[in-house]
Amino acid sequence: MNKKSNNKNMNFNSYIQPLLYKIKDCKLFTFPYPYAEKEELFPEEIIDKIEKNFPELSNFDRNSDTKNVIINKKANEERPYDFRYTLTLTDKKDLNKISIDKRTFWENLTKFLCSPEIVKELLTLYLPFVKKRFGEDLQSTKFSSHISLLYDKAKYSLGPHTDLVEKVVTIIIYLSNENLNDSNSKFGTSVYLPKDSTFICEKGLHYNHDDFYRHHTCRFKINNSFSFFRTNNSFHGVEPIPDVPQERKLIQYSIFEI
Repeated sequence: MNKKSNNKNMNFNSYIQPLLYKIKDCKLFTFPYPYAEKEELFPEEIIDKIEKNFPELSNFDRNSDTKNVIINKKANEERPYDFRYTLTLTDKKDLNKISIDKRTFWENLTKFLCSPEIVKELLTLYLPFVKKRFGEDLQSTKFSSHISLLYDKAKYSLGPHTDLVEKVVTIIIYLSNENLNDSNSKFGTSVYLPKDSTFICEKGLHYNHDDFYRHHTCRFKINNSFSFFRTNNSFHGVEPIPDVPQERKLIQYSIFEI
């Protein structure tokens, strides 16, 4: 009863301004495409609530059974994508899978992240690129938010890809830490350069890691974040996770053009 009451009474409005400051303070990189990384994105209170209210794995769908990835998969063929599980917080049907004692928190967090102020600030972070894509007058352009909880297990990997063309900005927030004490760890989201410098992709297809150079990997630690502006060369992905007891929990928050 107390947990349920605490979730209901959590005032997310008080966290809007601190999160806006964090987004403003992001260091923006422009090569090979626009991206940013920011540690300690959320206040500790939100991270604590996320840990206590994280849904059961049974609430998630296997990612390869959804329309989230564009892959060619044969029947009964095991692929790395099979080891990612997803729960879409902006989908009422998915949200209702979460137990009632935890659901209120996720409803309020989703509403908080989808607030106009936060959407505007994420777009402002990449404003020169947003204007280049949509023109100077952005009032006629409409955007929508899509937020998913992701749960990755050992054997998961994600081939370099640019994402769906409708995406504008994506931010990934890590909710767990790496088990391995490795300063050169590759468990986070990686930025890739194609070995063919002229290669681009308009459709968001997934490619083989061997055809790309790994330029940078965002450190996979709790409350670290990686964001990027979607382009035809915004290749990103995840290096293969070895067969060790390694789990990755994260939020993926994307802004789409509608």
